[in-house]
Amino acid sequence: VFFTLAGFDNNTTYIVLSKKTQKGNYGTKNTLGKITQGRHVISLIEEEDQIISIDPVEVFTVEKDFETTTDPSYKPKKDERIFTHIKIKLQDNTPMAMEHIFSLTKDGQITVGDVNESYVASQSLIGFDVQNENSNLRKKNSVSVRTEGKDTGAVYIYKKERITTPNHSVAGMIVSGSELIEMLKKGDKIAVKTLPLSLSLLGLTQKEAEGKLRAEGINQERTGDTSDEALIVEQEPPYTAEVIKNKSAKTLGIDRNNIIEIELYEDIAPNTVKYFRKITGLINKPIGKLDIQFAHPTVSLVAFEGGSVEAGGLTPENTPIDASKRGDVGVTNMSRQHKGLIGVRLKEDKAYGPTGEEFDGTNLVGKIDLDKVKIDFNNEKSIYIKEIKK
Repeated sequence: VFFTLAGFDNNTTYIVLSKKTQKGNYGTKNTLGKITQGRHVISLIEEEDQIISIDPVEVFTVEKDFETTTDPSYKPKKDERIFTHIKIKLQDNTPMAMEHIFSLTKDGQITVGDVNESYVASQSLIGFDVQNENSNLRKKNSVSVRTEGKDTGAVYIYKKERITTPNHSVAGMIVSGSELIEMLKKGDKIAVKTLPLSLSLLGLTQKEAEGKLRAEGINQERTGDTSDEALIVEQEPPYTAEVIKNKSAKTLGIDRNNIIEIELYEDIAPNTVKYFRKITGLINKPIGKLDIQFAHPTVSLVAFEGGSVEAGGLTPENTPIDASKRGDVGVTNMSRQHKGLIGVRLKEDKAYGPTGEEFDGTNLVGKIDLDKVKIDFNNEKSIYIKEIKK
């Protein structure tokens, strides 16, 4: 919200509600404030409409008697209390949001991306779609996942109560360590524990999953390769909340040698890597899956199902230069009709990329060491993949 001078005449002044970022010179420099509620109404306003009322939001801070340290040898002074982590109790009626938070906290911590007087937010999983399951009031210390609009997939922890909105799914509540929330700054990392713990079994052996489930009083039904050392690539039901409710889980195992390892080019193809992780499930799972669209013994590539909608904004990046090498993994970018198609090149080609497109229509997303691949693509309907770092 700011003032503007019509014709740079200070006798003709207007108050402006900005719909987007402004870069022009309007005769004034400073903003008056920011709309915090009712922003969706701005795009609906027409000439002759009236804004009946505007309510100011009072912003205040309270001085806290605390200090922070990253020194593990710090010795507390008399009457001091130490807070080392927050614990989030997740709601069983939000199974998708629960898994989203498990993905965010899989390393035992959250990185803070945004802080204001109302909330602390982590934006590490922006762009990940989550269905709205619970639009209850966002109380102080509650945790929500944004399900619609800008920053879909972001996770919010509230310092004070916020109104109900269909754009947020309330997934849980901080039950200990809430004092830490007031101390956080943008860029901080905070240790997190969840209740319950995740019962995602992907990447575990059948034997490891058996022990994990037994500790929670849950029965396991093994399918596929049922040997103790087989790696789990799928589970049913897929959500922790449903596993706990049903008291049982079906685990599909395969020989670990049949899981394909892929190195992704996150530094030079960040947007394509993000797309690839989303399509395969690697964005929130240790084992991803690709469905084969086309494979034939006489063709020197394998094509996999992609997502044309998700690839709608996939601009060219890291395109091949002189040749597409054996083992290259590529994605058709938005410049081509079959955008989003994923492919692996089985033999070097100096004209076409892993999806069969010319080089300017192909983004190289990673590579596979085909000498280590034990499966025959021509005999499979799907493949399972695991990301490796080098």
